Amino acid sequence: MALQIRGTTQILDATVSLEKIADVASGSILGRISSESGKPEALTAAQALTNLGLTDSDSVEFGDISGTDIDMQGQTLDLTGLSSGSGITIDNDAISGDKIHGGDISGDLTLSGSTITVSNALVHSGSGAAVLSSSNVDINGGNIDGTIIGSNSSASGTFTDLVAVGTGSSSLNNVVIGNNTAASGAFTSLDSTSLTVGDSNELSVSNAGVLSTSGTISSTSASGTNTFAGNLSIGGNLTVEGTTTTVDTENLIVKDPLIKMGEGNNADLKDLGFFGEYVNGSSETKYMGLFRDATDGEFKLFTDFGTEPSGNVIGDISSSIATLNADIKGDVTGDLTGNADTATTLATARSFSVSGDVSTASSVSFNGGSDVELAVTLGDGVVDFAHIHDDVIVTSSEGLSNFDSDVMVPTAAAIIDYVGNQTSTGGMTLTGSNVGDIQMVNSSGTFVAVALKSEFITVNSASNADLTNQTADLSASADEVDSQFEYLVELYINGQKLRYDVYSGSSFSYGDFSIISDGSDNKRIQFNGDSSDPIIANGDLLELKYYVVSSS
Repeated sequence: MALQIRGTTQILDATVSLEKIADVASGSILGRISSESGKPEALTAAQALTNLGLTDSDSVEFGDISGTDIDMQGQTLDLTGLSSGSGITIDNDAISGDKIHGGDISGDLTLSGSTITVSNALVHSGSGAAVLSSSNVDINGGNIDGTIIGSNSSASGTFTDLVAVGTGSSSLNNVVIGNNTAASGAFTSLDSTSLTVGDSNELSVSNAGVLSTSGTISSTSASGTNTFAGNLSIGGNLTVEGTTTTVDTENLIVKDPLIKMGEGNNADLKDLGFFGEYVNGSSETKYMGLFRDATDGEFKLFTDFGTEPSGNVIGDISSSIATLNADIKGDVTGDLTGNADTATTLATARSFSVSGDVSTASSVSFNGGSDVELAVTLGDGVVDFAHIHDDVIVTSSEGLSNFDSDVMVPTAAAIIDYVGNQTSTGGMTLTGSNVGDIQMVNSSGTFVAVALKSEFITVNSASNADLTNQTADLSASADEVDSQFEYLVELYINGQKLRYDVYSGSSFSYGDFSIISDGSDNKRIQFNGDSSDPIIANGDLLELKYYVVSSS
């Protein structure tokens, strides 16, 4: 609960500690800005300055300053008033690159340490001779303009990459190397951004831009590549070392009439010649050329070669021999094609004769002046099946029935297949609507497809039977039941089979029935009976099975 004090109650001096005061905001200063007296107030920095009678432009003198961050942005740190022996002392490694935010340092600045790194431009902007003194200065990147390097001698100044912002683009002007004057340096203007200089006047550049050296110009880049822009003229001999020399020009002009290749080919192990690269119509990279083959000493011309030659050897080009279109003088070994402009007879006539399975009765002389005709005789028993041309042989797969020529020779298998097919099926194949039919030989001796049909008849003297003449009509047409197969007809009466017989028109020989015509368009069954001794009667059930020629 709160303590209430009334009357003349007093609080002794020094009995209220700071923690008893109400909380104030962090960074506030206790005071009172109000005009009247009263309790303390939390002041801002600006209100505190007002109470102290100070402004932003007033200088403040401190007896001792310690801290980790001094913001000098837009301000000047003047050390001229320091007394002898006084100064600013900063512990080693106490200032890093992000602890000084701009501003100027006037007076001398001495930095001691093993390495001082300047990543931006090091610029001398004054009129005097400013001196950067060190036993070893290595500046990589950044700019040096009007800065003395060395101790009054050019040999004392060393650098690997020097860029000056002087007159002109990428030039070195007023960079003093040596004796404190620009004229004492080895150059006053050099259009170059990178320069390596030896210590014995190995490299010099004249005002006319002539580069002279008594040593070797080498590259310090990782790729080991030097680039010369414009034309390059070499007055003496040029020696190129390395494994590959690339000439990237459209035209190569060589004044020397003789070109030497194969230097150091003492054991004759290298192929000597030249080759070129091209892309054919199928977008394939191919190679062509002419070379002397070290394996046999022959000169070989090749084209359409799929492997780029390497390792001093062209390779096997036997499948990529090129065609040479030229006039040839002298002896030629190998095959020749084409026609000679002139031809004469042979210096010595030659005789032709044939012996063996094919022979000639006598030899014929030939001297090249006329044609030779040889009359040959084929010996007995010298031609076997392997010597017969395929065009005159009929195999079983081709089928002998597909040929009717008298000059064809069938194989044994073709003959067996043909004879077996003709004797078993007559050469027919039953397909489609004929499936289920059988093959029979007709009266002409030809295989035909026939089908078995059935018909059931109930004897009725009023509609389909003549009991007096013992006949029964069929519904089949006269041309359906072929007469050449009538003898195969089977007839059952009430389930009992009857015998077929040929009816002469008035009598039977031995059988019970026959098939006759009714005189119009139908077939009729003639029974071997009469009214006194009938075979059929009303109500009898007749079953007839007969064969007809199939429609296809």
